Amino acid sequence: MKQLAAWQNQRWLWLLGGFMALGLELVAVYYFQGHLKQDPCEKCVYIRFALVAAFVFAMIAAIHPRALICKVVGYVGVLWALVKGWLYSYQLERIILDRLSPDYNPFTSSCSLTNADFPFGLPMNRWVPSHFQQFGICGEDTWQLMGMNMAEWMLMIFTAFIVVVSLMLLSALYEGWRNRV
Repeated sequence: MKQLAAWQNQRWLWLLGGFMALGLELVAVYYFQGHLKQDPCEKCVYIRFALVAAFVFAMIAAIHPRALICKVVGYVGVLWALVKGWLYSYQLERIILDRLSPDYNPFTSSCSLTNADFPFGLPMNRWVPSHFQQFGICGEDTWQLMGMNMAEWMLMIFTAFIVVVSLMLLSALYEGWRNRV
């Protein structure tokens, strides 16, 4: 615990996590969308947004990881982004599973082809359309790796990120409490 608490005060850990999140978003844009020609759906662009938000908040924490304000903004923001990303991934997985149902109706899907509603009302699809404009239909993902689709992989990735960041936060809180006692 003590070592993890010491690490979270160092810039490299925040940079590593942030650039991992950004790297995943760039893989989605340039490999899956650009190379494999898989058009992103509404949930996919929300997942991308969550990854970029995690990157931004990690960079805020990396500015000065020992400063309380940077650390608080970093933790709150990163955890918010990761939980949102997990929820978007879960929603996408539910849509994929619904599509397998014999009574599936594509006209009642909770996926929009035209109106993206990003958190905080940010018009990301207008600001950076190459990354955040949805063109695809939710659940039409044909890509698989080791028998798992994109939503399932993202659920695992977001879960891993959430566990690591939560352990970092708990270790920081524990060490702070321990030093005061």
